[in-house]
Amino acid sequence: MHDFGTMVTFELRQEAHASAVCEALKLFAISASLGSTESLVQPGRLMRARDLNAAERQWAAITDGTIRLSIGIEDAADLIADLQQGLARASA
Repeated sequence: MHDFGTMVTFELRQEAHASAVCEALKLFAISASLGSTESLVQPGRLMRARDLNAAERQWAAITDGTIRLSIGIEDAADLIADLQQGLARASA
């Protein structure tokens, strides 16, 4: 993407690593809401609506392994490097 931000959502195979990835990121701030000029990360635990039952949560496809990124105006190479180090740290 060029000239504006975007949202990216992905799922980690090992749900336990998602929080570790989010906490290891240095350029992405953990946030409960997305859409800003700075890059933000939202772990699955912050996306779950508390009023949904188990079937509704399954339909929404949001698990503890879900990570959503809101890409801001920082340099793309810096953001990629930050994601790489966060994923590497969580899987170590």
